[in-house]
Amino acid sequence: MKTKKALAVILIINLLTWGVVLPVRAATQLSLISDTLSDSNINVLSNHNFSWTALGTLGEASTIEITWPSGFNFFGMTASDVVSATGMTLVTSCGAGADEVTVAVSVVNRTATLTVCADDTLSAGAKTLTVGGANKIQNPSTAGSQSITVVHGDEEGIAMIAILADVSVTVAVGTTFTFTISPKNSGTIGDVGGDLCDDVTATTTTIPFGTMTAGIPKVACQTLAVTTNAISGFTVTVMQDQLLTSANGADINTFKDNGDTAVPEAWVSPSATLGVDTTYGHMGLTSSDLAEFSDGTLYAGNMLAPREVFSNDGPADGATADIGAVNVGYKIEISVLQEAAGDYAANLSYIATPIF
Repeated sequence: MKTKKALAVILIINLLTWGVVLPVRAATQLSLISDTLSDSNINVLSNHNFSWTALGTLGEASTIEITWPSGFNFFGMTASDVVSATGMTLVTSCGAGADEVTVAVSVVNRTATLTVCADDTLSAGAKTLTVGGANKIQNPSTAGSQSITVVHGDEEGIAMIAILADVSVTVAVGTTFTFTISPKNSGTIGDVGGDLCDDVTATTTTIPFGTMTAGIPKVACQTLAVTTNAISGFTVTVMQDQLLTSANGADINTFKDNGDTAVPEAWVSPSATLGVDTTYGHMGLTSSDLAEFSDGTLYAGNMLAPREVFSNDGPADGATADIGAVNVGYKIEISVLQEAAGDYAANLSYIATPIF
């Protein structure tokens, strides 16, 4: 009788043990699941761009639910902030489509739920979903890894993301500015026209016009070049320290007829009015850079004060026409009344100013 009781106890224990280890069916794993943030910095607003691949189809009333962990803030998120998808069609109300889903967002639960419309089916395969429109989800205030759960029917996956503080990058760029003057003794002043530059053999530091003949003008040219990384560019001015003056006090005036012409105009010969020595000869300047000089075809005379001849509003390479390099021309003409003298002399000073 004792033996039978012992056997009964053993059988009961075995049955109970068998009941404990009965297998439980696990959810199928989604594949290729990811979430790409528009901004992974801590505490900022960000869009979430999900992608995953589903193995099975979803029928009517089936759901796709995405759940964010605590730490994410949904603020005023609504269904309209689930803005786009592929592999399904987002709708506000069910219609005639074959793969339509409606959207619901829970701010409290931090979820976005998509429900398949009646008589519709979502096929297996790749899906994408973008969450974040007029309103976006705020990232957690602390850095670290975060797990966002995506449940697609009976398939489930975890999209891992990292919330990171932005990296502050600093770099210093030294300022550069180089200004050079070189002679131009051939070709024309302008890029496509203007007077020829072969009357005078100029150098970097001299413009020797030589002996002048009445009624026959001469032109001397130089090329100015600027290389700089100045964000706002630069200006170059030229100033004549005095009228071209001889040892006996005679002078050659500024274009035209000592008028200090500020608005460039076409070249004209000195008017040669007897008894008015300011009309006996004059010198003017032109430039291929500024539009007011019409590509080196118009002349100004206001050089006794700084006169702009070259400018640019950004970095320059020292070579590109009208950005890094420009031609300037100086033109002299005398009449038969110009006083005889030895050398007439004056100095030209260029001032190049970068604007950093």
